Amino acid sequence: MRKILVSLLALSAVGTAQSADLDYDYLRGADFDPPPVAVIDWSGFYIGGHGGWTSGSLTKRADAQAALLNYANSTPSAAGYSLYNSTIFASRGSNDSFGAYAGFNAQFDDVVLGLEADYTHNSRKSLWIGTATNLPPQYAVTATNRTSFENYGTIRARAGYAIGSFLPYVTGGLAIGEANFSQNLYRPPYPAAPFAQVTTSKMVVGVAAGAGIDYAITPNVMLRAEYQYLNFPEFNGRQVQLNTFRGGAAVKF
Repeated sequence: MRKILVSLLALSAVGTAQSADLDYDYLRGADFDPPPVAVIDWSGFYIGGHGGWTSGSLTKRADAQAALLNYANSTPSAAGYSLYNSTIFASRGSNDSFGAYAGFNAQFDDVVLGLEADYTHNSRKSLWIGTATNLPPQYAVTATNRTSFENYGTIRARAGYAIGSFLPYVTGGLAIGEANFSQNLYRPPYPAAPFAQVTTSKMVVGVAAGAGIDYAITPNVMLRAEYQYLNFPEFNGRQVQLNTFRGGAAVKF
């Protein structure tokens, strides 16, 4: 019995010594602080570039018809013409577009308000062709009316709601664009060098609206996906409506 008691006391002493040697840090786990999550501050100036796809409508045939009428009324024996055909090319279509943008944001808690301006170039054009018939052969004529709307910009307000690295937003404001017109008269065979030509350009103002989302890769580098709608009221017998889906990248300062 005495031997059993001595053995138990010895084992208890060894266990107590081992317990005293235990590293309680090991039991708690290593002292490790995870890296801090980057806080995105959307306030500040930014500048970037964009590219995408633009579709829209751009057409009006009245000017070419008027050119034929003026020709008929001013040319001996040419009065009384009738339109043989009238074909509209690219009255509605799509093409690539690209440009640049810059703006400023101010953040109030999770609400982000800003002002942005952008420039876009695309190759939006329309062509109308009409031929006057019932004329003596020497007076046969074809008229064309070309309209292009290749350069435009917008100035817009933006309002968004910050969700971590994401900033969904809506936007709206003014659009300003340059429209170019060209009217030509051709004698057969068409196409050939026109014998009469009138070209002009005009600055027009419309409205812009859209929505998108910015994503901050880092606190100073942002990616963007955006839809933009432009509507220019009728000018010179024409009306332009453009829909653009585009992506972009910007640097914030």
